[in-house]
Amino acid sequence: HPAAGQYGLFACTRIPPRTALAPYLGVVHTEDESREESEYDLQLERIPLGIDATHAGSIARFVNDYRGILVRPNVFFQDWAAPVAAEHREAFQRACPGEEAIVRGIGLFTGAHWIERDQELCVSYGKGFWHAR
Repeated sequence: HPAAGQYGLFACTRIPPRTALAPYLGVVHTEDESREESEYDLQLERIPLGIDATHAGSIARFVNDYRGILVRPNVFFQDWAAPVAAEHREAFQRACPGEEAIVRGIGLFTGAHWIERDQELCVSYGKGFWHAR
């Protein structure tokens, strides 16, 4: 296994296609603040920001690249949006008047096929990740 001795993310039950699994959480930073040595830094595609989950984050930070494990990725990162929880909406509107009360982020989702129990969840880290190594 190419990630032997490291963490991984595995299905504890059978998971249907197109299922939201977990948000990618961590410290949000600008491109200039990015740390090349971080193993848990996810760069956003459309804006010059990243999320570094080195010291804090969700289980999504433990997903490995599919190369050497699967033929193709079985999960992927995707933008997501959700309404601000009702109990926080008033505070949100005070802090951001006129803004839509929506929380946005990056999440981990299953692809077009079922994931079987005990199967490892794997994404494509992308060409940029491997060129930087």
